[in-house]
Amino acid sequence: PVSSRDDQMSLFGSAPPLAEEPVPDAAEYPWDDVPLFEDAPPPRGVEAADPPPRGGTARPAADVGGILSSVFGHDAFRAGQREAIESLLTDRDAVVVLPTGGGKSLCYQVPAIALLLTLAGCTPSNDDDSGGSDDDDATGVDDDDSGDDDDATTPAPVCLDDAFEENDTLATARSIAPGAYNNLASCPFDDDWFAIAIPARFRVTIQAVFDHDAGDVDISLRNEDGEIIEVSTSSTDNEQVGPLILYIEQTLFLEVKVLGFGGDPPGNTYGIAILTDPLPPL
Repeated sequence: PVSSRDDQMSLFGSAPPLAEEPVPDAAEYPWDDVPLFEDAPPPRGVEAADPPPRGGTARPAADVGGILSSVFGHDAFRAGQREAIESLLTDRDAVVVLPTGGGKSLCYQVPAIALLLTLAGCTPSNDDDSGGSDDDDATGVDDDDSGDDDDATTPAPVCLDDAFEENDTLATARSIAPGAYNNLASCPFDDDWFAIAIPARFRVTIQAVFDHDAGDVDISLRNEDGEIIEVSTSSTDNEQVGPLILYIEQTLFLEVKVLGFGGDPPGNTYGIAILTDPLPPL
């Protein structure tokens, strides 16, 4: 029997001593050869830059205020809009809860325009069709032969709503007074609704003015229950409902719908004129 640790070791022989490896001097092991990760120190002589926020991607700063003013005609954002827009521009998720008419559509339209403007100034360095490791020619599906060359295409134009959004249903109709309104926009599958209060004993005529070739626009006039009073659905420029005589005060609801989505961008711009005149006294 083996009675001691020395006896046990003698059965297998003595292990050779471990060789002592010299520790390399820092000057012989430069940082330049070390892969840099987010939390790793930078190379010598290079100042650390502030990293982008976690979950976000650094992008060129976008003039969202300028877009709001030049495209939509507003001087200032409503509460919550700027924060939501800036979150999207840094690739952060955003949940936006705003009341009807609070300006939800601007929260995605402004970032979309800002990103489009940013991308318009970029020139890819690895042309997909002419070279590089991902050249379509090497895969047998050369875009140049298919007629849809990646380099020649541009993003599809987007229909931009007007400042009256969100007014997509009778329940969210935007209240307007009699008069003229220009530079309105109707997008596919996104009808525009307006609520018009008319006093008693007034005659009212409503006109929609547009270019039919850019997209046919139809209008309908309804009561508070959504029942149709009159429609205008011609296949020419402009539509009109009325004149109608109202003997009692009531609110009329105008629906504007674009048909035919072949425009560039899809949808159409239009103007509306609400003409009223009082009836002679009894």
